[in-house]
Amino acid sequence: MVDGLIGCDAMFVAEEGFIPISIASDDDDIVPAAMSVHAKCQEGFAWMRRRKIGSALNDVILLRQGLRIYRV
Repeated sequence: MVDGLIGCDAMFVAEEGFIPISIASDDDDIVPAAMSVHAKCQEGFAWMRRRKIGSALNDVILLRQGLRIYRV
């Protein structure tokens, strides 16, 4: 439920034009929201997480789309 709320908030912020937007989460449930927000503001969005980049199933697709993922 929290991931859904984070996704809704991020989409609202993107729609309103408030950038940059960052989401900090290690949960892959956030992938749909990350892709949607990235589509709205490609240069102003980043996903931050603790896991190694490339370790999640969707990383290859997300990186090909230009989504920025940072390890923190």
